[in-house]
Amino acid sequence: MFLPADTILENRYLIKDILGKGGMGAVYLAEDKRLGDRFLAVKEICLHFNSEKDKEMALKQFRLEATMLGKLDHPNLPKVIDYFGYNGKEYLVMEYIQGKTLKDYIEERCSPFPVEQVIKWSLEICSALEYLHEQNPPIVFRDLKPQNIMINNNKQIKLIDFGIAKLFAPSTETDTFIHARGTMGYCPPEQCSLKGNTDIRSDIYALGATMHYLLTNRNPSVLPFVFPPIKEILPEASEELEKIFSRALALDCDERYGNIKELKEDLKKIISVSAVNTGLEAWISKWWWTVALSVIFYGAGLIALRSLLHELKPFLGYMFKPSSFLVLFIYLFIPIGGLIFYLRKNKKK
Repeated sequence: MFLPADTILENRYLIKDILGKGGMGAVYLAEDKRLGDRFLAVKEICLHFNSEKDKEMALKQFRLEATMLGKLDHPNLPKVIDYFGYNGKEYLVMEYIQGKTLKDYIEERCSPFPVEQVIKWSLEICSALEYLHEQNPPIVFRDLKPQNIMINNNKQIKLIDFGIAKLFAPSTETDTFIHARGTMGYCPPEQCSLKGNTDIRSDIYALGATMHYLLTNRNPSVLPFVFPPIKEILPEASEELEKIFSRALALDCDERYGNIKELKEDLKKIISVSAVNTGLEAWISKWWWTVALSVIFYGAGLIALRSLLHELKPFLGYMFKPSSFLVLFIYLFIPIGGLIFYLRKNKKK
């Protein structure tokens, strides 16, 4: 049973509409009547328990996570503002992000995205995940996928669903309060097991699966744990990019990147090489006709000068024998000097 419009929660949040719904609850658009009529996203979480003890532990874990999430401050994460319980359900109040998810973009495009664009998005996601993983204890997102990655109206990445985020304490068996398994195709084998064990490397796998989807337009949910080599679908992909996917999507978590920073550094290397190549291509694209004309004039001058010297040889005899250096100087000076003069003249303009 979902909340009807005009329901008021905590004497503050006026429900306006449903933004999304699923098996664990819904996300509502709400108006904050206390602070300037701003709009917020209210996430509803339905918890089911086998005993009163389980309920008590789950609620404790929920409040722990909500408090931790409320302290987070990162440009690629929505701000968690409040949490509370109502009619046996728990609620998180968050910043309302206007925009479209990567899933929306994938469905609109129906074809692979450019490598540079995918890496740019991935670096923003890495920044958010690195921030989460550096918390004490680390926060594992656990359900990274295109549906949970939004691009706001300022073209900025936002990770929007903290519904099954997990505070990872290696020394304990404490799991998330929802005990969710993530989404098939994006969650790694260890997360799909009965224990559902995860750590920061689970997020690395999910990011790899998301990147693979963006670059190949192949939905990983169709055939989980199977990712064809990028070069089979994208022949122009570099070996370095192939190696990144090989590590990020390793089925054995010990063979993956140890942390998100390592993955981010490898992605930066690819984008740096791409920037150099793009810069060269841009220069050629801008000045190709100037270079082409210089080559033509150079060739024509070379042919003309050789013909002239050949014709004059019987008359000049040994009186005039231009050295190779002088000839080379004449050949090069006119076209290259003309090119430099032209470029400098246009630069001043």
